[in-house]
Order: sequence, then structure tokens, then C-alpha cells
Amino acid sequence: MAREKMEAINDKNITTAGVNALTREIEYLRKQVEQEKANIVALIRDREMMKKNISKAEEDNSRNKEELIKQKNEVNTLSEKVRTQGEHISNLLKQINKLEKDRDKYSHEASKANANLMQMVEEVKLKKNLISELKKENIEFEGKLK
Repeated sequence: MAREKMEAINDKNITTAGVNALTREIEYLRKQVEQEKANIVALIRDREMMKKNISKAEEDNSRNKEELIKQKNEVNTLSEKVRTQGEHISNLLKQINKLEKDRDKYSHEASKANANLMQMVEEVKLKKNLISELKKENIEFEGKLK
């Protein structure tokens, strides 16, 4: 009986040690579970934040795409305006060149006409002098005839 008692006490001590070990292991596992729950909660929170950031980034991307499209359209419009203005300037330069050539041509013609006019004026003066002389001669001859 004493031996059985010793064995029972021994079994009791072993069982108590096992229970204590299991209790410690349960506590350890409980702490790990709590840490894992906290990690899960943090990961879920991070996932939600990432979803929000992704959503915000997608909105920014769509806004940027719209702005880019607007700017491309504006660039195309301005390019078209520049092209048409360039054509208009080219046409105006051609007209200016034509007008300058016409001006030079008419200036040359005017110079010729002016020179011709001066020559005619000189001829008229000479003819007037001749007429005056002839009138004087005519008066002299009429005087002689009378």
C-alpha cells in the first residue's frame, strides 16, 4: 500500500506536472492565437487601406487620362490653327511679293512716263519758242507787206 501510495503520489506529481505543462502550453497557444488575431486584424486593416489607395489611384488615373485627352485635343486644335495661320502668312507673303513686283513695274513705267512728259514739256517749250519766233516773223512779213 505504501508502494501504491508512492506510485499514486508519483503519478499525481507526474500528472500535475503534465497538467501544468499543458496549462502553460495552452496559455502559450492562447497568446499565439491572440497575436495571430491581432495580425489578422492589422492585415485586414492594411488590405482595406490598400483598397482605398488603389481606388484613389484609379480615380487619379482616370482624371489624368481625361486631362491628357483634353490636352491632346487642345494641342491638335492649336496645331491646326498654326498650320492655317502658316498657310495664311504664306499667302500674304506671296501677295506682298506680287504687289512689290507690281509696284516696281509701275514705278518703272511712271519713271518712263515722267521722263517722256519732261521731254514733251521741253518739246512744247521749244515749239512755243518756235511759234513765237514764227509769229514775230509773220508780224514782220505782214508789216513788210503793208
